[in-house]
Amino acid sequence: MIDTDTAQDDCIALLVGLLDPQADLRAVTMVAGNVDFGQQVRNAYLTCNVAGRLGDVPVHLGCRRPMVRPWESAENVHGDGAGGLTMDMTGCDPEPEHAVDALIRLAAENPGELAIVAIGPLTNIATAVVKVPDFARNVKILYVMGGSNNARGNITAATEFNFYVDPEAAKTVFAAGFEITVVPWAPLTLDQAVFAQPELDEIAALGTPLSRSSSPESARQRWPSTAASESTAQPTRTR
Repeated sequence: MIDTDTAQDDCIALLVGLLDPQADLRAVTMVAGNVDFGQQVRNAYLTCNVAGRLGDVPVHLGCRRPMVRPWESAENVHGDGAGGLTMDMTGCDPEPEHAVDALIRLAAENPGELAIVAIGPLTNIATAVVKVPDFARNVKILYVMGGSNNARGNITAATEFNFYVDPEAAKTVFAAGFEITVVPWAPLTLDQAVFAQPELDEIAALGTPLSRSSSPESARQRWPSTAASESTAQPTRTR
């Protein structure tokens, strides 16, 4: 499962889950984070459509605000989170089951087998823990994109966005007993963690719907959420 606040690098992370043959993506769960919640949902469907997987993977709507404090967006950084891409959303209907309930149900149905990639604030995961304290026991591993290990931040001078938006959720999750792999934001802010322009030109030259959806802004983007998703599908590649 991928729990996401779909924008930019989260869209690429979702593509990994949708297209990597090693991945078996069961559901996408939405959590308040980067941009307007409705826009995040549209971005998830846009990504599924670009991948040719529209309708294949259920999308569940989750928590629309942090556990305690008001929601803060990163729209000043991400814009709409999809580089201006649009599509007809007719028939793109999210599942009626709440994302938290879907997380709990799928973990209970697949005890010890489910990997969750959490690449937004941890509100949905923490709420599942509060609702069902044994939830963590049923999850095989939780991959978290969040935090910083060198005191550099992207929302304040020393704070990473996902943990900043809902620190209470992060505290709850880290105390719950999950097997956790953390992909911190800080190591992926280096110049070598971006796509070089020749690489982007090579992608664009493919002429496929997926390659045409890449943004010129990609040359200046970092991809921490993608690294978290890739850690699940291709763990040896990301060590």
